[in-house]
Order: sequence, then structure tokens, then C-alpha cells
Amino acid sequence: MKKILLSAFCVFSAVTFSNAQIDNLTNLSPEWVRTGARNATINSPDAVVYNPAGVSKLEEGWHIGLGNQSFFRKPSHRYNLGFGEVKNEQDGNDMFVPNLYAAYRKGKISGFGGVYIAGGGATANYPNGTINTELISMMSLMAAEGAYEAYHKQYFKANSYYLTSLLGFSYSLSENLSMSASVRMLSAKNKIEAGTTLTMSPLELPDLPIAVDAESKASGMGVMIGLNHMINEKTNIMIRYESKVKLDFKNKTEKDDAGLFPDGEKARRDFPAVLATGIGSNLSDKIRVSIEYSFYFQKNADWGTTYTENGEVSLSKLAGDVSVFGLAAEYKTSEKFLISAGTMYTVNHYSDKAGYYTTAGAFETAPGTNLSLNAGFCYSINAQVKVNLGAAKIFWKKDEQLLIKNLLPAEVPAVINNDMFAVGAGINFSF
Repeated sequence: MKKILLSAFCVFSAVTFSNAQIDNLTNLSPEWVRTGARNATINSPDAVVYNPAGVSKLEEGWHIGLGNQSFFRKPSHRYNLGFGEVKNEQDGNDMFVPNLYAAYRKGKISGFGGVYIAGGGATANYPNGTINTELISMMSLMAAEGAYEAYHKQYFKANSYYLTSLLGFSYSLSENLSMSASVRMLSAKNKIEAGTTLTMSPLELPDLPIAVDAESKASGMGVMIGLNHMINEKTNIMIRYESKVKLDFKNKTEKDDAGLFPDGEKARRDFPAVLATGIGSNLSDKIRVSIEYSFYFQKNADWGTTYTENGEVSLSKLAGDVSVFGLAAEYKTSEKFLISAGTMYTVNHYSDKAGYYTTAGAFETAPGTNLSLNAGFCYSINAQVKVNLGAAKIFWKKDEQLLIKNLLPAEVPAVINNDMFAVGAGINFSF
């Protein structure tokens, strides 16, 4: 019986769990949470990741930033397979997404480093199952050929973390122009736990649980280079390029009744390259504005393949590239207090969104074009210590319909929603 059910799983399931998300996070610090745009920053430790060449504009000495973000996410999807409408919604939040940045400047040379979550950082938790466990259950019933008549106890839980270490330097080529070069090391881990139980056997067979408990790990290295140019004493422009990081994930499987994650098997999921630009300007002694654009080269990353009605296709080609636009303003109300607000618009250039959603994890995280509204403040306790606090609300298209291509040639639509609220808090030290 188990061998029959294994083949049912493999008909439509992906062999690896994907983030089903733009892999590269844009929110890498509490300062981003309170502004929505950080590429052109030149006065904070998070310049280490957003504008590393701009580290040369920090005051001489040490600059250390410690922060954390918490995500309150509610992705959901609903559908009707002929047995009434079913709605599955994320349960639980992601409370701990930390970062640590440090930079030291002496004259024209600055050294810097950081430890942060560059991708993932979230858990997809569906204690009552998802469309994927539903399809697994239905196909398993078909494969059982009447040995079971129903299923229950579905569940799906998966998480992904791309822990990143960064080390580099910046150098002032002139009073107005600086450059940077750095190396980043990624250590990625994906974990999935999912299952269902076949029940109500007319042959009086015991309930048959079908479960997957597996994780995959990968590590890789990439480079990051940047330039920062001070057009004048109030305005700077920057550019940053992050190379693709090759990642070969290797499975470590504890339980795999479905035959989806053979222990020791490898699967490719590169971390995409990024090109980021930005302009920041002090309009007055109290007001600074920033505008930015970033492009994520997802199509050039190797994410393996999936199956659609057109046969085997590249997963990253289905996902397409991603464009991100940001705008922020900061207003200094006093010597100690600064308020900020901004927005970021993320556009996913899918070539076939429904095709991309055939992979495990896509319906569970509901990625897509979205808009964030950000606000917060920075408080200077003294000249050496600053506190950042921010909040962001992220919006997706409401009630988006998407065909469940796993069921082709049947045309069954799913309705997708997503919602997220983020808070960030951090403290910066200079000495």
C-alpha cells in the first residue's frame, strides 16, 4: 500500500521546498522598517548592507547597530474542489529576525562586517493543511483503490532562513567619491513538515498516516561592490551590486513516507543577484529625502524545474525578475528626535504566476506585487547612542484569483490573500 501512495505524491509535488518569495529580503534593519528606503543612507550602521561605499561618510571611529524585526503575517488561500469552500490561513508569527552591523572608519579607509538574515526568516504554519496537502490526500485516496474512503489530520509547516555573514571595506578615492568591496557568506536552511492521514477503511484497515519531515541545507559565497558619490555637501547618489550565490541544498530526511525528499539528494536554489541604486538629499538641516530603485535578477538564478501543462520548465523563469521602488522622508523635530515615513512598491514580473504556484510552498506564502507603508522614529539618548523604532504595513491585491494548475485539465480557481504587519526596534552605538 505504501508504494502505491508514494507514486501518487510524486505526480504533482515538487522535490524541494521553495520560499515561494523573492528570496532576497529588502527589510534588513529597523531603520528600513521606519523609512521604507535605505539604499542611499550614509549616517547609520545599516549602510554596511544598503550602501557599503557610503560607510566612508560615517564619523571616524566605531559604529555598531543591533536590531530585530517581528513579522505578523496572514497569507491565506481558499478554493472549492466540489466538497464546499475551504479556507486555509497562516497561524503564528515570526518574532525574531535579528541583525548586527559594525563599521570602523579611520581616514580614507573603513572596515565593516555584519550578521543578518538576507532571505527567508519566516515560517509557513498551517495546522489544518493547505491546498497541497488536500491534493496529496485526494490522490492518495485514488491510489488506495477503495481501501480508504476519507482523510483527515492534515498539516503543513515549513520555514526558511538564509543566515548571512558579511566582511568588507570601503575607500575614499576622493573627497566626494568612495568605493567598497566585500564578501558575503550564506548559510541557508529550509525545513518542511507535512502530512495527512487516510481513514474510514471498508476493509477495517487501521488509519494510514503519511508524513514528511525533512530539512535541506546549503552554503555559498558571493561578492558585493559599491560606489557612493557626493554630488554636493547635501546630496549623494549610490550604486550597489550583489552577485548571485550558488546554493546546492542537500537533504537530511528524518521521515519521508511520500518519497519526496530522498536523504542526501541535492537540489539547486541560487540566491539571486541584485542591482541597487539610490539618491539621498538633505533639503534642509531638518529634512532628508531618499528615492531608490532595486532590481533582482531572479531569472538568471538556477532554481531547478517544475512541471506545468507545457512540460518541464525553469522555476526561476516562471517567477520572473523583481523590481522595487522606494521613497522615504526624515524630519528632525529636535536635536534628539527624528520622525520618518516612506513607502516601498515591489513588483513581481511573473511570466506564469499560476505555473510558479505549482511548487510546494507557493500557495502557503502567497507571494506577489505589494505595497508597504512605513513610519517610525529615531531618538538620540546622547551623542553615542540612538534608538530606532518603526512599523510597516504591507498590502497585497485583495481576493486575487489564480488557477490551480496542479489540477489541469480541470479548471479550479483559488482565491489568494496576503497581509503583513512588521515592527522593528534597534539600538546604534558610536564611539
